[in-house]
Order: sequence, then C-alpha cells, then structure tokens
Amino acid sequence: MVNDNTMVQVRNLTDQTVVYLVKESGTRRVFAPFETKTVSARELRNLWFVQGGNRLLQNYLHVDNPGLAEEFGVSQDEYTHEYSWTKEDIDRVLQEGSLDELLDAFDFAPMGICETLASRAVDLRIADRNKCVAIREATGRDITQMIEFEEYFDREYKDENDDTRAKTRRVGNNNKTEEAAPRRRRAE
Repeated sequence: MVNDNTMVQVRNLTDQTVVYLVKESGTRRVFAPFETKTVSARELRNLWFVQGGNRLLQNYLHVDNPGLAEEFGVSQDEYTHEYSWTKEDIDRVLQEGSLDELLDAFDFAPMGICETLASRAVDLRIADRNKCVAIREATGRDITQMIEFEEYFDREYKDENDDTRAKTRRVGNNNKTEEAAPRRRRAE
C-alpha cells in the first residue's frame, strides 16, 4: 500500500481543463490541458470520496503510480495501455496509427482519452475516412462535418478582425438609421 505522504505525479489526460475541490482539506486543483502536477496520495484518496472524484481518477487524470491507480479501479492492463497515453500518443494514433489501434482505444481507453481523440481529430484535420467513421460511431461526433465547418469558418471569417474594412453603424442615436463614420480603433 502506498503511504499517504507519498508524492505522486498526476497528469490531465485531456485537452480540456480539469478542476476538483476536496472540501475536507480545502484543496482546489486546476489542471490545464495535459498539465502534470505533484500531489500527495492522501489528497488523491480524499478526492476518491468526493462526488465525481472516482470518475476523474479513472477517466480524466493519470495517476503515475500503478499501485495507487489500482486502488482507484485502474487495472494493470489499463494502466499499461491507453490510460498512460500522452497528447503525442493520441496524435500518433490519429495520424499514423492503425484503425485497429484506434478502435481498441475506443473499446478500452478512459473516457477522457476517447473525448480527446475526437477533438484532436478535428484540430489535426485527419483525412482518413475510416478513422472519421470510427470516431463518429464511438462518440457520435461527425468529425468530417466538424472539419468542414472549421475550414468554412476559417475562409468566411478569417478577416473579421481586419480593420481595413470600413465599418459603419446601421442604427444611430434614437434608433434612426443613419450613416455614421467608421469606428476608430482604440489606442492600446
């Protein structure tokens, strides 16, 4: 058994922020995407008993101690595979990995890894149709449409912040339509 005072590396498995609060000790942790922090085994055990804490420890946070992770329900087999994936592993599977490796991830990986696979697929704009179909079937997210939307958005709104276009107010004082001078950029 791991001593309560043992310090352990804990890594956010996802590309989203993960936050928890352990009221008993007043500890609040904020993990940026893929961030690693060092915390005590006692804090993690206390987190286990907080509502939703077990879900965080099994699906969204990687505890870098196999014995302690096993206390939280992560089997040795899970620990040695997808539970230990990093952002680089996720990107590799999406870009270079086999379809079977991706399918295994959706069958065995923690929920946080599955969600990150889907969002990273859009960020990386993967072109493999079979992988896009696999992601849609596993998560319900249509990666192909999401990528097409992002590309459309980039084309249509890329110059939204371009101050060279004349901007005029459509409605002036007293809600009357009038021509107004272009907006001036504020000094920064």
